[in-house]
Amino acid sequence: MKVPISWLKNYINVDEDNIDDLLHRLTLAGTEVESIETQGNWEGVVVGQVLEVSKHPNADRLNLVKVNSGENETLDVVCGANNLYAGQKVAFAPVGSKLFSPKSKKMETLKKSKIRGEISNGMICSALELGLGEDHEGILDLNKDFENGKSLKDYYSDTIIDFELTPNRPDCLGIYGVAREVSAVTGSKLKNVQTYNKNSNNISDNLEIDIESKDLCKRYMGVVIDGVEITDSPEWLKSALISIGENPINNIVDITNYVMFELGQPLHAFDYKKINNNKIVVRNAKKGERLITLDEENRELNEDMLVIADSDFPVALAGIKGGKESGIQSDTSKIVLESACFEGGNNRKTANHFDLKSQATLRFEKNLKPELCEVAFNRAIHLILEVCGGKISSEIVDTGFDKEDKAIEISLSKINSLLGFHFEAKSVDQIISFQLECPYGLAECVSATTSTFGTTVELAKQNIGINTTTIFKRFEWIKRNRDEENLTAHNLNFNYKNTLIMSYTAKYSSSFYGPFRHAVGSSNNFGDKDKSPVIIEYLACLKSLFSTLLLGSMVIESMGSEGGVLNKLSLPNLENPNSSRASAIGTIPPSKYCE
Repeated sequence: MKVPISWLKNYINVDEDNIDDLLHRLTLAGTEVESIETQGNWEGVVVGQVLEVSKHPNADRLNLVKVNSGENETLDVVCGANNLYAGQKVAFAPVGSKLFSPKSKKMETLKKSKIRGEISNGMICSALELGLGEDHEGILDLNKDFENGKSLKDYYSDTIIDFELTPNRPDCLGIYGVAREVSAVTGSKLKNVQTYNKNSNNISDNLEIDIESKDLCKRYMGVVIDGVEITDSPEWLKSALISIGENPINNIVDITNYVMFELGQPLHAFDYKKINNNKIVVRNAKKGERLITLDEENRELNEDMLVIADSDFPVALAGIKGGKESGIQSDTSKIVLESACFEGGNNRKTANHFDLKSQATLRFEKNLKPELCEVAFNRAIHLILEVCGGKISSEIVDTGFDKEDKAIEISLSKINSLLGFHFEAKSVDQIISFQLECPYGLAECVSATTSTFGTTVELAKQNIGINTTTIFKRFEWIKRNRDEENLTAHNLNFNYKNTLIMSYTAKYSSSFYGPFRHAVGSSNNFGDKDKSPVIIEYLACLKSLFSTLLLGSMVIESMGSEGGVLNKLSLPNLENPNSSRASAIGTIPPSKYCE
């Protein structure tokens, strides 16, 4: 998951001068940082303007391009891209510039060259050559308002953090979810995102939605927006997508992609006039049906596949790929916006069948929460009305989901018992407010009494449910990463038996294919520890906090064992695994997991 710092700062304050400390905290909190990339590390690249494009006299696949680099000088360049046109603003690297070479994987100085008998005085760059994406089929088409001759660094320069997310964290497959994690480890306040929250009185269009395959679609929302203008996206939107390697297409498609990367919920838009009888049906494909998708592939469907259809024919592979016929075109003026929640297993199976893995399927296969549909839906409506114009022209149709608030009550005594920390009621209230507060107005957090805390959670955490133990991971991480707490083994009442159990319940461990659940049940199964990122990750966490307790081996006690309170830093008898203080599971060699 790529997260540009510039995009992250839309939602939370980030101290760029102390970014290493923040990334360290996030990694310890389970949001592992895989790599950090600096965009804009090229030298000499400027905004150029294409004046003329003609065919190379000695090569069918090459073009001769005249480029103005902003110095009232016209330069001849040989280029093989097929998306060039007169008047286009491009990323131009004159002779002497330094660029990343995909072949050598390092920065190289550009030299004047002769290609098939024609002199080339530089290079017109693709996104790949600039490190702004993977596309190298065509050159990077810049915003027409960019100033000719200006350094490209003035427009594209950012720090990109790439997170290695575990399967149980789909909430971090949106940049806002990562911002929530930053809030947890720093105490900074999340900023709200603007969403549509009005009721339209100008209803002129009809939209009917029917979910036939209710087991494969938990919720489907749709609305008609009339009077939109399909154009290039504004620069802020294009730059945001380019920074994470996505190619801008048009303003409607770009907004649906932007919201997906922002909130983690895929969206889709149809051309309203291509939806027969103004009806959308979510159903399984019928035997013999075919669909030409946006990539112009004519695909044969089977009865196990979920499709979005109109009254007559399929118009999209649900959550995977839109149909070409119903796609957004340059003359589209009225759209249907879709936000839905599809069953993960079926989505993954269909995507694998067609080899169509995408950013959307990456999210749907995690079984997203139906509540997220509404948030992303209203966010996209707000942006479409702001960027593309138009108005809501139908009722908002929301079907397949019965809204249910899940109340969770947590007692202060249980928190302290499970975590082994001594929390004050005020501190707990602050932590819950930070961690479970939902700025969309879908969740509220209240302190019922000085000893019991209640909250209604709909969106904030994908894995939060009735089982209150899943929340405790957040308490522990916050307290571990707040400097003012200064927690050490010397001032803790450390509840030994729940050290591991309290943070990773079955809800968290289920996405790690079971090794953890086996490990806590039987000594015979503890050999699976090598395969369990849960256990390995948690040991690393314990090391950072309880360093004095890791002098020898860390013993993990099973759920059924009687745990003692380690008041004097006494260690169990590690020489005898069968002793009353030793684990029924076994010991972990310090040489493997501890320095």
